[in-house]
Amino acid sequence: LDEMSFGDYEGAYLEDIKDVIMDLQERWEAGDVNYSIAGGESPQEVYDRAATKLVEVLQNSDEEYIAFYLHGRLIRILLAGLLDFGLTNMQDIKHRNGSINHLTWDGEKLTPVDLNILTHLEGLIRI
Repeated sequence: LDEMSFGDYEGAYLEDIKDVIMDLQERWEAGDVNYSIAGGESPQEVYDRAATKLVEVLQNSDEEYIAFYLHGRLIRILLAGLLDFGLTNMQDIKHRNGSINHLTWDGEKLTPVDLNILTHLEGLIRI
């Protein structure tokens, strides 16, 4: 599952576009989850694209365990939407690089077991 596209700002240094990112974050938190950077995707577009595929994989798999390896913004968007937190609250989803989110699938919905697990990284990063 691809990370959110930041369009015209893909590959830019965060320091160079800090004001653009702050404006973007404020608009999303205010409820404008359909807003995107020029040439990029909105949180709603990302959710519609990625959640559809994620659910398709879950519904069509006979595997007992499935692992998805995703980027941070995509993780926040998917968890906020699939766990009914609302996309405007995606920033409230706690996430660190390398963390694990353990969820169960009952055939219709995901239920969190444990989110933002970092114990496997003890000694490697400051937790």
